[in-house]
Amino acid sequence: VDESLKEDLNVIFEQGQRAAQMVRQVLDFSRESKAERILTDIIPFLKEATKLLSRALLENIEIQVPIHVASCTVEANLTQIQQVINNMAINAQHAMPNGGQLTIDVATTHITPQNLPIPDISPGEWLTIAISDTGHGIPPHVLTRIFEPFFTTKPAGEGTGLGLAQSFGIVKEHGGHIGVETEVDQGTTFTIYLPVHKQTVSDEHTPNSDIPMGHAETILLVEDEEAVLRTVTVMLKSLNYQVIPARDGQAALEILESGLHPIKLILTDVNMPKMNGLELAKQVQSLSSDLPIIVMSGYIPKDGWGPFMSVTDAQLAKPIQIPDLANTLAKLLQNS
Repeated sequence: VDESLKEDLNVIFEQGQRAAQMVRQVLDFSRESKAERILTDIIPFLKEATKLLSRALLENIEIQVPIHVASCTVEANLTQIQQVINNMAINAQHAMPNGGQLTIDVATTHITPQNLPIPDISPGEWLTIAISDTGHGIPPHVLTRIFEPFFTTKPAGEGTGLGLAQSFGIVKEHGGHIGVETEVDQGTTFTIYLPVHKQTVSDEHTPNSDIPMGHAETILLVEDEEAVLRTVTVMLKSLNYQVIPARDGQAALEILESGLHPIKLILTDVNMPKMNGLELAKQVQSLSSDLPIIVMSGYIPKDGWGPFMSVTDAQLAKPIQIPDLANTLAKLLQNS
């Protein structure tokens, strides 16, 4: 890993990811965010999701991803499943402050009435995603509360208490279950069970694992939240882009007017002090600039992106997913 990225990688899951995903966690938990699920072979997606995850783990965390099945059809929203895996990885990393091993074991299992691994699960074919760490384990008095919303053992300001509650809700909405095995000082395993569909899917419903990389183009990233700024910076650098940060629209304009950087695209938040994303986009447009502009927000108004459509080239919902970001950037930069 390039030395300049190590500090960013060290904070992405401990600070940035938590802040960037909080709005989506609240919406998912309150059931205000309803995502479409499709029948898909989930194995190519899991391979790519864990590959991207490995780039963001701390250097002292070793990751192993044994996958024991070549294909498996489930009905899923892949963005939500990625969120669950990320949440579990965050918890695992926090449980191993001095380093350790994270294992994500993917398999299928046939459950019979005589071998129910957890209560209330139905007999049949299930996909299992077992996420194990070698951390400090979960004490019994904490274990009974881990899926409660807003319950956290982290110090004030370091945890929302929504990650596991969100994961539990997402898995339940997929018709699945989560099992937990833990022992103090011996580690923890969260096993996600998703029902397997016998129906196969055509190639067009299989997620494409190819993520387009950049060519060292310079992106002006405009974001006032430090944690989100760091998170998206790491994403952009992992996709081989250069990043110039700005904390608000006014600062971004000053950077543009200085002409000191070969900026090829602007990626901006909506709600910021001094000058918000919409005002920035209008200012850039008034300068007759042909720079592509992507706007991002954690809350999409009921009337959609309407005011932004005429002054921006693309819109992304937070928390931003790397495939969405990579594909949007590649499309706009190719056409610019």
